[in-house]
Amino acid sequence: MAIVVVVTSIGSTGSQNVLKSLRAQTAHTARLIGVDAQEAVAGRKFVEAFWRVPPATNPVAYVAALRSICREGKADLLIPIMEPELEAVAQHREAFAPTVAVVSSAEAIATCNDKRLAHAFFERLGVPSPQRYTPESARFPCIVKPPQSAGTKGVLRIDSRRDLEAAWSEGMLIEECIEGEEYTIDTFSDLRGEFVGAVPRKRLEVKGGLSTKSLTVNDPEMTAWAEKIVTSLPILGPANLQCIRGRDGLRFIEINPRFGGAYILSIRAGLDAPRFLLDCVAGEPIRYSGYQAGLRMLRYWEEVYERDPAADGV
Repeated sequence: MAIVVVVTSIGSTGSQNVLKSLRAQTAHTARLIGVDAQEAVAGRKFVEAFWRVPPATNPVAYVAALRSICREGKADLLIPIMEPELEAVAQHREAFAPTVAVVSSAEAIATCNDKRLAHAFFERLGVPSPQRYTPESARFPCIVKPPQSAGTKGVLRIDSRRDLEAAWSEGMLIEECIEGEEYTIDTFSDLRGEFVGAVPRKRLEVKGGLSTKSLTVNDPEMTAWAEKIVTSLPILGPANLQCIRGRDGLRFIEINPRFGGAYILSIRAGLDAPRFLLDCVAGEPIRYSGYQAGLRMLRYWEEVYERDPAADGV
């Protein structure tokens, strides 16, 4: 019998990576249902059924629509992708039963999605992270960013007091600028929060906050920190951690409790998180024997085509 999986935001890169991986695995038969707030999304080409839903910025309507889809579709598994969706689903996780929602607790999600809470969590756990400044104590160069944002949106490098005065507003965060190599660590924990594995990868090229070239590496220090972070929150399912290795060592800057846009490299390297989630739902053991270091990903565009319904009769 097929495992029915609902995946959200199927117009996003992270969601399409999950869909590709679920379609490629052969351990289980899966029926894929996609949802998105927009009608014209490429992910529709990778699912058996599609539903349009209200945006997650309207959490009441969004959760109601998503629950209805899961119930009518007899979904076994729900995989939310974007931050507002995670927040909405986490607040009502038990209400989706018997569908298993792949989301951590509302407290864990809030900690990850708010950079102020994440920084405080890092400090409590002893995780190395950039120093925070007040407007008066700032040293240059520094970074100014909003407390809640996706990717690099709103993140500015500031090189002078004059630039800081122009860029900073109440509520914005100011932190030490770490120069060095950027890394992402993709992790997976089972649905009880038991750590399965982590794949560190160097971000070789980034465009618009999305890694377009990346390389898996063997780094026991990163893996150890990643395990400590995700098990302490705890995180259920996938996550990706952002860090920079500078002249003073590692500094962790972000936790994302979800599939990231380049997680597909870690899947290909061996950390096949979408398949692991199917294993969990099927009640089967997760079979993971490590990942391939030295695997490089080079991305390119690929298109899908469809006829616009509005053009019918033209």
